[in-house]
Amino acid sequence: MKQKIILVALAGFLVIAIAIASTYAYRYYMAPTVGKVQAEQQIESGPYRIAAYNYFFDLYGAIKSYEVALKALDDNMNGVNSDAERERILATIAGLKAQRARAINQYNMDAQKDYTIGQFRDWSLPYQIPIEER
Repeated sequence: MKQKIILVALAGFLVIAIAIASTYAYRYYMAPTVGKVQAEQQIESGPYRIAAYNYFFDLYGAIKSYEVALKALDDNMNGVNSDAERERILATIAGLKAQRARAINQYNMDAQKDYTIGQFRDWSLPYQIPIEER
C-alpha cells in the first residue's frame, strides 16, 4: 500500500514536472514569433505612426532653422568691426554647424530604418540630407 502511494505521488510529481517543462519549452520556441507579432502591432499602431510622421517633420524643420540661423549670422558678419564680436559670431556659427550636422545625421540614420520609423517619413521630405559646408 505504501509503495502504491509513493508511486502515485511520484507519477503526479513527474506529470507536473513534464507540464512545467513543456510550458517553458513552448514559450521558448514561440518567443520569436510572438515577439515579431508584438513588434508589428506596435509599429503599425496609430500613435506610433503619427509620432514617427511628426518626428521627421520636426527634425527637418530644426535642420532648416539651423540653416536660417547660419545665414543670418553670416549676413551679420559683414557689418561687424570688432574682433571680439567677430570671434563670438564665428564661435556661434561653429556651434550651429555642429548642431545642424548632428540633426542631419540623426535624420539620415532614422530615414534608413525601413522596418520601423523610416517607413513613416512623408514622401515630400527628402530621403537623405547631404551635409554640406556653407
